[in-house]
Amino acid sequence: MCKLRWILVFVVLILLAGCGRKPKMSKDHAYTFTVKHQMTRQEVTDLRKQHYPKLENFSHLYAPQLDIKSGFPARPEYFDVIRTKWLLDTSNEKPSFQYLQDAVGLGFGMLLEQTLDMKWCIIVDNFGESISMVHFGNNTDTCEKISFPQYSYIQKRENVMNAEVFSDAYRQLEHIITKNDSEQIDP
Repeated sequence: MCKLRWILVFVVLILLAGCGRKPKMSKDHAYTFTVKHQMTRQEVTDLRKQHYPKLENFSHLYAPQLDIKSGFPARPEYFDVIRTKWLLDTSNEKPSFQYLQDAVGLGFGMLLEQTLDMKWCIIVDNFGESISMVHFGNNTDTCEKISFPQYSYIQKRENVMNAEVFSDAYRQLEHIITKNDSEQIDP
């Protein structure tokens, strides 16, 4: 539980660093990233074509009452259910973690795009280049961008037994984005 608390503190500090606020750590250790480019409509479409069928398979396996062919519930709890049921699955047919990461990373990214106005981007940070959801804010001149690299987030939680990793992350992002946007002053 203590390890999870430190992970959540680290995530909040990363997100706060992206909001232009000073994290409670030295400047040398603050999370920084650059947006290499915002993904094109075609790049996002290709990603969806590649990974949405995996999300459909997970939904069929772990949430069969939901038919997501025409869309999935725009709620972070949906992804918590899928991930938790995957964690508890002891069958020989359990999909690989990479399959889960691809499916849920796409779906959670779609949720962030739909509900928090985040954009699909390729970012570069001290871990390398990755896909990330980025919120640019109301006025990009007065606030740094907020990045949430959802695939990395999932990868780091492969064996974390907390059932609400997506709900927790979503609430934190929603709070930070709402606060960040309300603090921006249009000239």
